Amino acid sequence: MSEKNRVYTISNFPIRLGELFKNIKKYDPAFVVDTFVSNKIHFHKNLRINALKEALRKPTDKIYYERKTLADEITYHLRFFDLYSEFCLQNYLYLLTDEEKVDYMLLLLANMLDTLSYKQISLDFLKVFLNEPAKNTKYDFYNLENELNKIFVDKYENVELDGLKIDLLRKVLYNSLSSADIYKFGLKYGVTIPKRLKKNELIGYVLQRLNLASERENTYTREKLEKMPPIIIERFAKDNNISIGSDLKKEDMIEYVLANHGSVKLYYRRPETIDAYSFTEEEKKQFNLIAEKVVEQPKPTVEVLVNKPVVASKQPIKEKEVVVVEGPTKVIIKENLSVSEGKSF
Repeated sequence: MSEKNRVYTISNFPIRLGELFKNIKKYDPAFVVDTFVSNKIHFHKNLRINALKEALRKPTDKIYYERKTLADEITYHLRFFDLYSEFCLQNYLYLLTDEEKVDYMLLLLANMLDTLSYKQISLDFLKVFLNEPAKNTKYDFYNLENELNKIFVDKYENVELDGLKIDLLRKVLYNSLSSADIYKFGLKYGVTIPKRLKKNELIGYVLQRLNLASERENTYTREKLEKMPPIIIERFAKDNNISIGSDLKKEDMIEYVLANHGSVKLYYRRPETIDAYSFTEEEKKQFNLIAEKVVEQPKPTVEVLVNKPVVASKQPIKEKEVVVVEGPTKVIIKENLSVSEGKSF
């Protein structure tokens, strides 16, 4: 059964997912997202990452298959597809056809509703979408996709960002994104990587990179830098192998985002060596990072749903409770390709 024919019960009214999504598309995306947020319902990013991987695996495999003899940057980046964070996956949404974009949204919505049902959370708060709005809003896929960022959250107790633990995220971003994409990654999380720092920002960044052993040494160096004009501070930075502004290397850009992100910076520690951005031999075996990604031409896909959808409970959501929900495992098996297992932790 295709996702659009799945039936859900909202306020005692059964409705097919396809019809529900047709109505949702006609509402302002901000209103759609606020309907979840106002009821204190959020989902872990892992649920969305699983849907993105399922939607993008075939088109990215096709790109890899067509370009693998070129050994270019794109084919190298795609070797790490199975480890991709949310942003890395969203970077390839342009590959989807209009029909595939609808299929992705239906899959994501089905995962969200199945998860709520699995957790015995009533779907009645969605009753507004049983009908079309009084005034239709023109549907924009990317607008809705961006708004949905607000209801998918990281597990802060694991010190995550973009759906991955920080140590793994460093390696994935470094090996999967260009410098331009890392800049956009920063913007997604409200961090603008500057092309040129103001003097006080420049001093702070240099001190952070120097990572001096004592507070006394740190204070002495700050006072010394404050007496220098910006151009001399930049020269001092380069003499100490610190990249500044347009000279920032990929690892410096990644660290700038991590060091300035609201929740991550509380636990932030800069790596001591460049090895932090490379996968160890043990990790290569663990994540099956072989020298060349094995991709065959498309073959039939068999889907196995491990957990059947659970009928939604009519129990109301408790007030003043932020609900971060996790869903049942879904396994996609592709003949002669790979096994991709979606989990919510």
